[in-house]
Amino acid sequence: MPGGSPFSPAPPRVLTDPQAVAEELRRQSARTTGRAELVARHPGLGRVSPRTGELDEQALAAMLRDDADSAIALLADLTRATDRTVRAAARRLARTLALRPSASAGRSPSGRPRLETVTDPSAGDLDLDATLARLDVTPRLRGEDLRTRDWRRRGHAYVLLVDASGSVAGSRLATAVLTTGAVAARLRADDELAVLTFARDVLVLRPIGASNDPGDTLDALLDVRGGGTTDLAHGLRAGLDQAARARSPRRVLLVLTDGLATAGHDPLPVAAAAGRTGARVHVLDLADTDESRTASRALAAAGGGRRAALTRPHQAADAVGQVLGG
Repeated sequence: MPGGSPFSPAPPRVLTDPQAVAEELRRQSARTTGRAELVARHPGLGRVSPRTGELDEQALAAMLRDDADSAIALLADLTRATDRTVRAAARRLARTLALRPSASAGRSPSGRPRLETVTDPSAGDLDLDATLARLDVTPRLRGEDLRTRDWRRRGHAYVLLVDASGSVAGSRLATAVLTTGAVAARLRADDELAVLTFARDVLVLRPIGASNDPGDTLDALLDVRGGGTTDLAHGLRAGLDQAARARSPRRVLLVLTDGLATAGHDPLPVAAAAGRTGARVHVLDLADTDESRTASRALAAAGGGRRAALTRPHQAADAVGQVLGG
């Protein structure tokens, strides 16, 4: 039948246009969580929000000390509360919590400085050979043709892929937010960061090369509701596309998933293709069951990377450090 069967499902999408992504996030964020549902999920709600419109930050801080994972999961769900006042306060606190420096934030695997030829005439020592080589393209040397040798650090391009299939809420949402914050806290001036969510479709919340505040990406992530099947191969392809656009040749994909694909093609050949683009694929395993461990280890091995368990929100910074070697 010309044009394909009208009953065939539409192909999975990759939403990259900022306006299209914002519209999809507005649609998803319209689904809020009422107080009755929050009470059912979190017995400790009354400690931090005794009444409608109230969020007791001191009580939340005490809860964080007593039971960090429960408190973080509650805070994540409060960022979707129907109560607008509580929702706004929770989002502000979640952003602050996610972006605060952690013990492992200063340990970056970004490599030792290298002596490189650069175009900055004020840097380092004159590179005579590289400067004279400019005579091949210009008959007379000018100031902008000077080449120098200087110690430069090679940055990394990080692409974070967040599995948004099923329900992304509570501890699952908190883990995604804290992992994004842990990666952002490691960034240095010459590093790049992209953040994507994937289920059947892919949302590019932050494209590679973006210069806006990573906190804006956290806000977008808090709007994601998730659901549907897990097309892991499709997500990986979108992540590799972002990595291929990076300035740095040192490209790293970090995949938050249980490693189990329920739709699409086999993800292992896609992960294996990462090596041909200079990228590595690390897997942060959200389930840590026998099945997910097997799948996640296979995915990381295919992508030349590492696998770490990440089943509780407070593990986010340590898991990121474990796979990145810091």
